Amino acid sequence: ESPGSLDPGLVMAMGGADIPSARIGDPDRAALRTNLPVARTFLANRARQFEAEAARLRSLSTSLHREQAADDLGRELSMPEPEVHLARAALLVARHDDPDADIDAALADLQAMAAEVSTRFKKDSTDAERIDVLREFLFAENGFHGSRHDYQNRANSHLHSVLEDREGLPITLAIVFMDIARRAGIKDVVGWPLPGHFLVAHQPANGPRRLIDVFHGGRILSHSEASDLGSEFAGVPVRADLMNAATPREIIVRLIQNLLAFSERQEGVAASLPYADLLVAVAGDPRRSEEHTSELQSRQYL
Repeated sequence: ESPGSLDPGLVMAMGGADIPSARIGDPDRAALRTNLPVARTFLANRARQFEAEAARLRSLSTSLHREQAADDLGRELSMPEPEVHLARAALLVARHDDPDADIDAALADLQAMAAEVSTRFKKDSTDAERIDVLREFLFAENGFHGSRHDYQNRANSHLHSVLEDREGLPITLAIVFMDIARRAGIKDVVGWPLPGHFLVAHQPANGPRRLIDVFHGGRILSHSEASDLGSEFAGVPVRADLMNAATPREIIVRLIQNLLAFSERQEGVAASLPYADLLVAVAGDPRRSEEHTSELQSRQYL
């Protein structure tokens, strides 16, 4: 919405609609040069005033955008768990950082991949066989892979960027895998939240559970291997076979926790504060956000 269409009172509250422009002709320039030190000081001060005002307006724009993104995410996660659109929620987290994140285009990309992989399924194939087709499709054919050289880059936590460059964290690659599986009609595919390393699980009601490490090319892990991996990150024994699948809200909270932790390590506490606010919007209780933040002091969520 352009400034001219805003309520006049709001426009004035932001400093007015007009941008002052100096109309300096040749006689004025000559006059200014007769007292150049004073003129330069005045112009430098005026430039600093405009730079401060520009910074204030940019900050206001960013704040308004993040508030809207948090509201949108809160509405998505307020739905009953079976109705939460996990990929869309993850894309709203990305839009919190990147106003230009195109959610509709990313969702269309996921749908196109699901449609394509569906053509590879045999008519009488089981879900377990379709999982193997999906693993081949994503990791061997389309090059999705875990980030190894710039792990904490925000792009690895932004689902639209993961779809563009095929590189991400365990949790964002898991969201891609789960969303395409759902769209392709594969049932019982869930997130498996090991400490420090997020997996995907296929757990049919009448069959064995399989754990899939999407960060490492979709390899299949035994429960013993997954337990060892989780125990290594947690520093205490972990039983992967006794864990529960992560809910959409838990997955999104963990995604935000990653961004909070990465930004704090790289840029300091101030840079992490927007993610603490986003956790409050998602958790609905500031104390829960404080608990999540303190946990990050001793554990890594990936």
